[in-house]
Amino acid sequence: MAYVPWVVGADVDGKAHIQGKRDTPFTVTSQDDIGGFVAHVLTSLPLTSPELVNASLRIQGQQITLRQYAQVANKLIVTVTENEKIPGNTDEDEVLKAFLQKHIEEGTATTGWDHRTEREIEGATGSANKLWEGHVWQTIERTL
Repeated sequence: MAYVPWVVGADVDGKAHIQGKRDTPFTVTSQDDIGGFVAHVLTSLPLTSPELVNASLRIQGQQITLRQYAQVANKLIVTVTENEKIPGNTDEDEVLKAFLQKHIEEGTATTGWDHRTEREIEGATGSANKLWEGHVWQTIERTL
């Protein structure tokens, strides 16, 4: 979640610079939730558990669109074409931000996306959340 302002260039000028339609949902999960989840499953499940052995644990704090982020964070949306740069502090920042927004726009930035088969796996997004029963996952709204 902490990276979303950076992805839209808000770290440079406080605005949300967004390529594409701005309405494709992607996965965001707080660093605290990721660390807490890893600690929880490694201390509460046996290491030989079928939920852990050779498993991809797909967790998700929230699915949100870049437009929704801008609205919740009260950021002015600046539409950016493919030929324009998303503001960054270095050339590498600008390239990486464009790369990430391209993946968000294509729908490949969720924990349900399977890069091997190049499709969303039905029911996979956040499917491991159930392993941390009772946990309240952080949202963008709660972290602002």
